Amino acid sequence: MPKISLIIPTYNRDRVLVETIKYAIKQDFEDYEIIIVDQNETHTKNISNFFKKLPTFVRIIKHLPPSLPSARNRAIQEANSPILLFIDDDVIFKENFISEHYKYHNNSTIGCVTGKVEQKSIYTNKIPLCVKSEFLQWISVKKFQKNDFNIAFRSAGGNMSFPRELAQRIGGFDENFLGTAWGEEYDFSLRLKKQGYVILYNPFASIFHLNTQTGGVKNRSRFNEKTVYCRGHNLTYLITKNFLGKWTLLFLFFYTWNNYF
Repeated sequence: MPKISLIIPTYNRDRVLVETIKYAIKQDFEDYEIIIVDQNETHTKNISNFFKKLPTFVRIIKHLPPSLPSARNRAIQEANSPILLFIDDDVIFKENFISEHYKYHNNSTIGCVTGKVEQKSIYTNKIPLCVKSEFLQWISVKKFQKNDFNIAFRSAGGNMSFPRELAQRIGGFDENFLGTAWGEEYDFSLRLKKQGYVILYNPFASIFHLNTQTGGVKNRSRFNEKTVYCRGHNLTYLITKNFLGKWTLLFLFFYTWNNYF
């Protein structure tokens, strides 16, 4: 049995996915598996051939229709390891990335390890200093660019690891989050913390997020009807499910409209 599963849900990002996989198979950790949750109906001949040549510790699981929470839950179900590490399909990272996650899971108080998310500054949004709510402060990826160890308020969806048994115990990821499923990792974090666990922020478990503007389970057009519906639905659902109040919802609506659409 491998000690940890590195999981990559992917949809419509073949070219950059190849680069992510190349980094994934070159880790210095000795005993791990890679699970690619493939939400594509088809691939080009070159990508199909690339998949066929991957090492035996890489598994490709076909999962349709595309849904990030559902893909995450499928991986939780299929994984052979006690520790699960989720990354995005458009990231690159150092050879010690898995090791930096795994070594902190011997502490029974730590329910999740999350890490640094580096990216170009144009993709990094800040919360105004006048906003004191910890929940709102941790919406911004800026909190995941610090260089010091810390107890995080939530995990970063593209850089998080946790025990498989714990994920199953709290019910996995809520599949009521739609589209890009923005907010599903935040909801998962809140439920994990309610069980008495902490989320460790390790700056050395670092990824560089390429922020590929194609692919992913969403339409990126600002005024696309489905985009607007999914964002509005997910914001409302996250706030009401976790009893966070109407002012939080109002702030998040304007924040996401200005920064994500």
